[in-house]
Amino acid sequence: MDTIKYWKQSVSTAELLELLEENEDVAPDCIYITPPDNQGWQNSCRLMMRLIDEINEDEDEEDKESKDKQGERKMMKNSKLIKKRHWTKGELQKSPESQTNVKRFPTIILSEDSEPLEFLELFLSSEVLETLVKNTVMYAVSKNCKLEVGNDEMLVFISILYISRCVPVPRRPMFWEGRSDTKNSLVSNSLRRNWFEDIFRYIHAADNNNLPKDDKMAKLRPLIEKVYTSL
Repeated sequence: MDTIKYWKQSVSTAELLELLEENEDVAPDCIYITPPDNQGWQNSCRLMMRLIDEINEDEDEEDKESKDKQGERKMMKNSKLIKKRHWTKGELQKSPESQTNVKRFPTIILSEDSEPLEFLELFLSSEVLETLVKNTVMYAVSKNCKLEVGNDEMLVFISILYISRCVPVPRRPMFWEGRSDTKNSLVSNSLRRNWFEDIFRYIHAADNNNLPKDDKMAKLRPLIEKVYTSL
């Protein structure tokens, strides 16, 4: 009885071998080896590592599925839908409504003998000039400047701008200087330099006090509409 009770206690491997040699009638099912004390800790670490691996595998699969869905959406976005059309045989017909809404250029009655100013006036109509004059004078008044300008002066001013692009000089006032290599008699005889500079300083095509905030071309919109109407 004492021997069996002793066997149930924990023994080392050497002690176990010694007991087996001394007692030949020991039943094999009464002998077993317990795991080390840190075996539970190792099992916990292995279990934790296994769980981490499984979580990483799940995340990789989710990332792969997400990338696949993004690729499908991108392909659908870039793909062009082909509209199926049904063709019928017959004569072409003109739509009266579409013809009346088409904007036509004005009939040009000028010839090779016409003056350049006549061609310019096709685009700079009296309404266009009046729009520029009105808003320029209004802006000058807001700056406490009394500017006297009419349609004729505005037309001359724009003509000088055209000339300055065709005959460039280092400084615009050189058109009015007395030097023979820079002075332009056509410019200096048409408009005084100070007058030109005043118009250039206050030139406006719209009323700054009533500009639509949602229109990036608001400062030029009235001029564009007038030119479009004249055409």
